[in-house]
Amino acid sequence: MASEKDGTIFPVEITGRFSTGRKRAFIIAAIRDITERWQAEKKILEQQKLLEETNARLEELAVKDPLTGLFNRRAFDERLKAEIAHTCRHKTPLSLALVDIDFFKFYNDTYGHPAGDEILIKLAQILEDHSRGADVACRYGGEEFILILPGTDVEGAICFAERCRKSIENAEWPRRAITASFGMATFEGTSSGFDGNIEIELVTKADRALYHSKNTGRNRVSHFDKQSHL
Repeated sequence: MASEKDGTIFPVEITGRFSTGRKRAFIIAAIRDITERWQAEKKILEQQKLLEETNARLEELAVKDPLTGLFNRRAFDERLKAEIAHTCRHKTPLSLALVDIDFFKFYNDTYGHPAGDEILIKLAQILEDHSRGADVACRYGGEEFILILPGTDVEGAICFAERCRKSIENAEWPRRAITASFGMATFEGTSSGFDGNIEIELVTKADRALYHSKNTGRNRVSHFDKQSHL
């Protein structure tokens, strides 16, 4: 850096060479003002940073639900496949929790979609608050949410769902009380109880357990393995 007479600092480039002559050694140096080049390089770096931030936002939008901030259906499919592969290798349990807001269509029709969105956002936050670092909370579609619970067996899955259910039931909601029904399914890391595509069958079992919860009064937790008639 160099300084003008008025104290203004500006970038410079100094080049030089060593020379000798008449029994003296000296250095010949040239100083060049590189303000324009420095500003151009700075602008390029700023543009690169902006591009990286834009790409990061686009990548996040590709896997996140824009309303709730949870992972979306696409991200769920990818993560479930990876978690099942991990479960098969290490023979550890993996559970799914499928969550459906009770009477949500009635709420939406009565109070309007913006009010319904408020409910979705708050319920998503409750699910996230109860999730561990390894858990994956996703918006599955409409008023349905689904959570991947690595390392969680049948009893652990039921306990997790009950904690979430009670938090939803006891939360302060605008306009009227809100409850949710849960359907659970567990994969123990072996093919026992599964005939084909584990991902599809696990979701199907959770869905059937959810149907049982809704068909027997709502605001309850059902696990596929605990309902012999399912």
